[in-house]
Order: sequence, then C-alpha cells, then structure tokens
Amino acid sequence: NNIFMFLISSDQFKLDKAFSKHSIKNPSSKSFQTYFIHLVRMLDNQMSDDDIITIMKEDLSGFMRSLGYPYTLKENLMHTFATPSSWPQLLAILDWLIFMIKYLGEVSNFSIY
Repeated sequence: NNIFMFLISSDQFKLDKAFSKHSIKNPSSKSFQTYFIHLVRMLDNQMSDDDIITIMKEDLSGFMRSLGYPYTLKENLMHTFATPSSWPQLLAILDWLIFMIKYLGEVSNFSIY
C-alpha cells in the first residue's frame, strides 16, 4: 500500500490507467523495472534509464548495498523474478527506496537555525 500510494502521487503514474494496486501485487518484470527506474532517478536524476537497467541486470545486489540497503540480496534476484519467493524481496527494495527518498527529503529540509 505504501508503494502504491507513493507512486500514484507522482505524475508519471497518476495518469497511467494500467497502474493499480493489482499491478504492484502481481507486477511484470517490465513494471518492476519502471517502478525501480522511477525511484532511483528520484534519488539520482543524473542516472540514465539505460544505466539503471544495466545495474538491475548485472549488479542489483551491489548497487543496493552501495546505497546502504540493510539486507543481503540474492545475486540472481532479477533472473528469478517470476518465482514467488523473489517478489517479497523486490517489494522490500521498492519500499526501502521510498523510505530513503522521504528521509532524504526531510533531511534536506532540516535546518538547525
């Protein structure tokens, strides 16, 4: 629900008729890729879609670790996307990215004066 509410608040998904709570619960690999790209670009708008797709395919675990993701991911997570055991980990990644986006937004607005 957190993921859906955050994504629906962005212009990219607000107008997408195919975007729904169901699309979050049973996403295709293309849908996950779209969500992931959107969230990573919110953290670093200098990254291109192609760079992010390459990261997803080649080193998602290493990339998430470099961001400070607190959990260990299976190296082949994106290769086993369709298996039921993969989706909870992928949802957790999206949820954590949203947490970081919100946290960094709060920190950047913080002032001690």
